[in-house]
Amino acid sequence: MRRLMLEITVDTEKCTGCKKCREVCPKGPRIWKIADVGGKKVATVLDNRSCLYCTLCISKCPTDAITIKI
Repeated sequence: MRRLMLEITVDTEKCTGCKKCREVCPKGPRIWKIADVGGKKVATVLDNRSCLYCTLCISKCPTDAITIKI
């Protein structure tokens, strides 16, 4: 049986680096990192495999920058 592989993606144009995704995530620091990308603070994904795909990050993102893709 194959496991469905999902991927969290962040639109760095929309992301403001507010950290709400990391704060609400059950595995926060294991998955999320706030990094400097092109002189702007944005959320980046450290480890998709640890994600529970609960979608809490998506629901709390004020700029709709986070999506989960198949």
